[in-house]
Amino acid sequence: MKIASIPVYLFGTLAAITLLVTFAKAVDSAFDLQASGDSVVRTVMSFAPVSEVLSGRVTKVVDGDTLHLRVDGNQHVIRLHEIDAPELVQPWGRQARRALSKKVFRKNVVVEVSTTDAYGRLVGKVWLGERDINRVMVWEGHAWAYRQYLENRLLLNYEASAKKEGIGLWSQADPIPPWEWRQRERRTQR
Repeated sequence: MKIASIPVYLFGTLAAITLLVTFAKAVDSAFDLQASGDSVVRTVMSFAPVSEVLSGRVTKVVDGDTLHLRVDGNQHVIRLHEIDAPELVQPWGRQARRALSKKVFRKNVVVEVSTTDAYGRLVGKVWLGERDINRVMVWEGHAWAYRQYLENRLLLNYEASAKKEGIGLWSQADPIPPWEWRQRERRTQR
C-alpha cells in the first residue's frame, strides 16, 4: 500500500504518525502496525541527519546493538543508533545478540549512517527491506531506548510497551540498563 507523505511540520511528530496510521487503517482494515507499519512511518521516523547510506551484507553480529557490514569488499562496524542492548555478560545480553542475529545475519541491509562514535564505529539506523531493525529491537524488548543519544522519542513508547507486556529483557526482575551496568563495571575495575 502506498501512503502519501504529509509534511511533519504541519503536525507534531506523534500527530503526523497517528494521522498516517489512522489513514492506513481506514484504507486497509487488515493493516498491522507490527508487521507493516515500518513502511508507513519510515519517512517520519528518520530524525537524525544521514551522512551516508550503506548497502551491504551483515557478516557478524557482535551483540544486540553492533554488527559488521561488508560493502564492496570493505568491512564496517555498525552501532545501531538510539538503542542500547544489554552487554553480552549482562542478563539478556546473549538473547539480544541472538535476536539481532536472527533478523539480519547473512542478510543484505541498508544503513542510514548518522555519525561515527568515539570507537570509530559508524552509527546508524539499520533497515531490512522496510523494517526498522533498531525500532524492532526495542519493540521486542531486546534493547532500551538509549536516552543519551535519543532523537526519536517514539522509541520510549516502544520500550514502555515491551515493559508493559513483560517481553524480552522485561521478563526479568529489575533489568539494569546497559549504561548503568557499564558504569558499575568501570567503578569495580578501579
